[in-house]
Parts: sequence; structure tokens; C-alpha cells
Amino acid sequence: MSKKSTGRSKITTMDLACRECKRKVINVDSNAKSVLCWRCVSKSLNPSSVILRDLTREEFSEFLRKNNK
Repeated sequence: MSKKSTGRSKITTMDLACRECKRKVINVDSNAKSVLCWRCVSKSLNPSSVILRDLTREEFSEFLRKNNK
């Protein structure tokens, strides 16, 4: 007896640009038409959030000075 197929197709992925900020989002399903990156999702949930990774060294220093008072 041979094994039956599970019916699962091979998953194919691609890279798409975020529809808000245009940054590249990797490993998006090949059936997707558009995508939001994690930064844009975070900003939409909390507009006052600060993503430290996106700050320049000067902006980060200013952020620390302003928030350590």
C-alpha cells in the first residue's frame, strides 16, 4: 500500500513592500496581495510608540535625555 497524500501543497513565499512605509517584508505567502510590516502595525495600534531600532544615534540620545528626567 502506498501512502495517501495529505493534500497539502508546497508553501511558496515572496518578498513584498509594506503598503504603508514601503519597506521590504520577507516570507510573505505567495497568494498575498499586500502586507503591513510589524512597524506599521505597532504604529497603528499605538501612534505614540517609539521604535528604538529606527532612531539615529542622535535621536536615540535625545530620546534618552528627554525620558530620563
